[in-house]
Amino acid sequence: MIRRPQDMKSIKAAITAGVRAVNTTIAEDDSIPTSGPRDTSNVLLPISEDLVPPKGIVNSAQLEREVMRMFANAVMFNPGENDVVQDAREMYESAAVSIANFRSAERTAAAESEKRRLEESEADELGQEDEEMRGMAEKGKRRRMG
Repeated sequence: MIRRPQDMKSIKAAITAGVRAVNTTIAEDDSIPTSGPRDTSNVLLPISEDLVPPKGIVNSAQLEREVMRMFANAVMFNPGENDVVQDAREMYESAAVSIANFRSAERTAAAESEKRRLEESEADELGQEDEEMRGMAEKGKRRRMG
């Protein structure tokens, strides 16, 4: 069911509001480095009325829903099979393919980010084990000398 009309201008404004909220959160988060590689594929935003669609779009699922709603409105509110309806259906198919490609790339990036994070944590664990072994070896050497 389509609850409210939607157009490209309001979708663009919602994306802009979402991007502002994400950038503000990243800037205020001390755990995200300000230089070098940054993993910002997953950012937790505070709950706010300004970030709920249609006021703000902060992820691909919300974008997809709003774009598809726009095409559904074009078909629903234009009677018959006129040019507007045919164009809306063609654009719907094209947008669906583009959004599917975008979400696939998003999932791939998230998987690579998770893989990198796991590799870094494993390297940290190995580094800690090496330090513990060196510490035990040094303690052992001290006992023999004393």
